[in-house]
Amino acid sequence: MPARGRRSRRRKALAAATALALAVTATVVWKVTAGEDDSPPSTPPRLEELWSRPLEEGQRTAVTTARTVYLQNEDRHEITALSGSDGTERWGRRVEVTAIRPEDSEHLREVVGNGVEVTAVSGGLLYYGSGRYLYALDADNGDPLWKYEDEFHASPVVVGDVAYGHLVAFVYALDTRTGKKLWDYGYGVNVDGDITVTRDTLLLHGGRKLIAVDTGTRETKWTHRAASDAETDAVVADGRVYFGTQDGALYAVDEKSGDEVWRRTFEGELWDGRLGGGAGEPEVVDGTVYFENDGYVSAFDADTGRTLWQRKQKADEVTALTVVDGTVLIYDSDGNLTALDARSGKSLWREALIVGDGEDLWLTGNTVYVERDSRVTAYRAAT
Repeated sequence: MPARGRRSRRRKALAAATALALAVTATVVWKVTAGEDDSPPSTPPRLEELWSRPLEEGQRTAVTTARTVYLQNEDRHEITALSGSDGTERWGRRVEVTAIRPEDSEHLREVVGNGVEVTAVSGGLLYYGSGRYLYALDADNGDPLWKYEDEFHASPVVVGDVAYGHLVAFVYALDTRTGKKLWDYGYGVNVDGDITVTRDTLLLHGGRKLIAVDTGTRETKWTHRAASDAETDAVVADGRVYFGTQDGALYAVDEKSGDEVWRRTFEGELWDGRLGGGAGEPEVVDGTVYFENDGYVSAFDADTGRTLWQRKQKADEVTALTVVDGTVLIYDSDGNLTALDARSGKSLWREALIVGDGEDLWLTGNTVYVERDSRVTAYRAAT
């Protein structure tokens, strides 16, 4: 599974409500004082550098997984795979590209031009877009497999031998062995975020609607309507679908029927999710749902929605979260990586790891990949 980078927000805060937002934040922090992260930086450091290597001119980190870091050089048309454990090169190659034609869309000229854009790693395949095509490589050795004409360069999700990609208002399915299109389907709404696919169901968000489509018949199974627009992609675990919405709520919906099982919102009349930066994708581990929204990190019982614990970080936003070995690792907008005990929410340690504009950070298990100062560096976080 690709690592989680610092998320890009789907909406902007209401500019006219800035002053109110400050008041809201101050009030909420006061109400959750007991959960503030006031632990001192750990000594000795809890981040061990595993490796670091310079990036060539024009090279940048595209996708990371537990085993591999994939780099792309858009202008030189190169993709390189590095070992996640020691940074050595697994493979590197100059890849096929498709030149932009005068009649091609403005989207193609602006987004990728004549270069390459790595979009996803899923099901053992690496996908990249160039010109009018989506290309597939063997993720383990870089061997080219096939290409499919696709002007929007989807980020496919692979289930079995099928790759699912979506383009604004429809989805298509490709045979991962040949790249041949199996079917496509228009669902009549513009999709917010990415699609989620299980063994036989496609889940997509359009505004407040969560729509479940049967991948065999392409018929709608059910539609669930939330009280607010979706803010996160859907996550499926143990027969339930979990997602966050713009008003700060976390939903649990029955995967088969679409019925709401439970919903949890932040307490307090002054909470207004429209003023925050938004929520991150829920993570479900061992019967617990971990969820972050702005500077809050919460744990809920996956079956009942009962709040197990909630902490307010000092930073305005939590921008990445993962759970590994009984530890919740979170990265915040102040440039701190913090470890919390997954059962109690107690702060275990905190380390500064500043990542500036134009740079990035990914969490994969207890490995932290950072791109900054024209280098890519891997750290192991203590859990």
